[in-house]
Amino acid sequence: MFTAIIATLLNDGASAITRRQLLKPSTVNLMFSNQIPQFPDFARNKMQAAIPSATYPIPEIYPAQPHDKPQGWGLSFMLTLEPTAQGRGPNTANWAGMANCYWWADRHHGVGGFIGTQSLPFSGEHRDLGFYRPYERILTGMF
Repeated sequence: MFTAIIATLLNDGASAITRRQLLKPSTVNLMFSNQIPQFPDFARNKMQAAIPSATYPIPEIYPAQPHDKPQGWGLSFMLTLEPTAQGRGPNTANWAGMANCYWWADRHHGVGGFIGTQSLPFSGEHRDLGFYRPYERILTGMF
């Protein structure tokens, strides 16, 4: 059902399943607004592995965002504020979970996705997850 949440975000707060309005469009707009414009490089600071058996050190959260472009943070997820070479549109939301579960919601292109590998250690897409970006690029290119 996680993809249903992504679809709801892409549908301005309306459920793709029931068509009921779950969130106001203004709430979704606020969620996708950069809440920390004063920290354009917040996710470019290396994160050390607190528990080395559970996660690798992460050089930066989304290295595909060019370093001359600012990063952002919405209400509960990272935002890529500018379009990327991988095909993300402006203000695309994305995040990952400890068990290498990745998701994104690109409102500009009207597409989102979820990949759940359920594996440790967490790699932050920097190690053996070369399929994540091509998967996103293929889906984004379809729409």
